[in-house]
Amino acid sequence: MNDGLLRLSAQKALLYYLFPKVRMISMDVVDSFLHILFIVSDELTEDEKDMIYTVGGQIEGDFLEITDRRVDYVVSKDNIDEQPQLRLLVLAQFE
Repeated sequence: MNDGLLRLSAQKALLYYLFPKVRMISMDVVDSFLHILFIVSDELTEDEKDMIYTVGGQIEGDFLEITDRRVDYVVSKDNIDEQPQLRLLVLAQFE
């Protein structure tokens, strides 16, 4: 799978599941394992947690090669450049 298709899949998934607390999203696929990292400004509600896990499921569903996934989030209001990031940047808020 190429990086462009992976990013397009993420953008498609985010059309309905992006909310104001999201500051940055990055992801990577290693050995058929999808890892997505959300950086958010405040603690997530249960509904928001469901949204980020749904994004992971939708991306996984677009690729037969992906057999498992992990979705993590970090709550931080620190400078976005100092936040952890995976290989592929999907979204970053301008500050």
